[in-house]
Amino acid sequence: MKNLVICFVALTSIGTILTETTYNCLTNSTCGCSTSSTILTKIVGGEAAASQTWGWAASLRYSSTNSHFCGGSIITRSHILTAAHCTVGLQSTSSVRVTVGSIYLSTIVQARDVSKIFIHPTYSSKTYVDDISILKLSSPLNLDQAGVDTVCLPDVSESFLSTNEYPSADVNVKTFQFQISIHFLFFF
Repeated sequence: MKNLVICFVALTSIGTILTETTYNCLTNSTCGCSTSSTILTKIVGGEAAASQTWGWAASLRYSSTNSHFCGGSIITRSHILTAAHCTVGLQSTSSVRVTVGSIYLSTIVQARDVSKIFIHPTYSSKTYVDDISILKLSSPLNLDQAGVDTVCLPDVSESFLSTNEYPSADVNVKTFQFQISIHFLFFF
């Protein structure tokens, strides 16, 4: 949460109180920044996204039809984090393509083929335990392009995770911008 400026404003509209949250990035932020500020009024049910916000969002598409089937997040210029249930049924890496850089499925800013799919080794399709997968892209994304950025994840050490739960059960997580070092120990 260190790189995030949050502004809460109460709005009154015909007796209804809404909470509006504006997310702005600080200039020294290294991840999770959109070109435009992001304004949220609700989470459940979603809302329309402004152009060049959510720069880490990725669309997973079937190569044969270019149709979107799942979402993901840019974690490095060469890796997309997604759910294992999105990738477990894919026939091969050539059956999926990743697009980034736009909030519209009809607009492709950058597209990459996938060279490897890493599904968590203990993923269960019955319980969705360890429902995580990482896609290695065939070529790196251009993170210098407006509207394309990496997502921030929590910075939690492997030694901490070996003996503790993160986040702890009594914590409500409701921010987007914190950092993690991802250990690709079994991936690479």
